[in-house]
Amino acid sequence: MGDAFEAFLGALLLDKDIKTVKTFIYQVMIPKVEAGDFEMIKDYKTHLQELLQVNGDVDIRYQVISEIGPAHDKMFEVEVLVEGQSLGSGKGRSKKLAEQEAAKNAVEKGLDSCI
Repeated sequence: MGDAFEAFLGALLLDKDIKTVKTFIYQVMIPKVEAGDFEMIKDYKTHLQELLQVNGDVDIRYQVISEIGPAHDKMFEVEVLVEGQSLGSGKGRSKKLAEQEAAKNAVEKGLDSCI
């Protein structure tokens, strides 16, 4: 995504001028960044693993707590366990999304108690 955005800005610069690029950044991008519309971390499972395993291997598991709804419209709830201790949970329309949400909640909650 970063490469595509950089290419877009480059194309805008070549097609228009630096003033147009600056206007786009200050009128469109900066308000969105300030509003928190963009997250730096997209893969919270990897980020959580990197934080937890900085000093060596740690057992990280994702466990489905519940599946609610019909097969075509399920909602999953998943819990992330580290060395058997629950660090967070999350919900999502797929197991993968629920795992990402659980990892995000664990990261945001803080890991001081388990590292």
